[in-house]
Amino acid sequence: MRITFMLFLSLIFVSCASSSSDKKNPFDPLTLEKLLVVGKTPQTQVLKELGSPNIVSKSSREGEVWTYTRMSYDSSEVYGDVGLSVIGALASGWFIPSASVGGGNNSSSSNSMDLVLSFDLENTLSDFSILKTKY
Repeated sequence: MRITFMLFLSLIFVSCASSSSDKKNPFDPLTLEKLLVVGKTPQTQVLKELGSPNIVSKSSREGEVWTYTRMSYDSSEVYGDVGLSVIGALASGWFIPSASVGGGNNSSSSNSMDLVLSFDLENTLSDFSILKTKY
């Protein structure tokens, strides 16, 4: 019984560990650096690696301009000044414990990344820019 339980726990840990590492972020800076080569990367490869863009527009001088936007939100709560007090008379044999929390601090931030890709008339990457904003 004990061995079966340990094997079950091991299986859960292994499956959780492998599932999180299998997913790659295509918008990771290193991945983008390998993918985006001006004058060489075709639209079809970008579409395959990054998926459909959020916005597609036409440039007056060149081909299409694709814009990808990614947002993330981070939130954290930190509490300080935690206290524990005992109310009552210990001599009489009764007491009431109470806890207090003060000085709480909440923080949140939003992160935005815009990837703008310009393609020439032959549908090859001609320029790109990355804008990251944190607020």
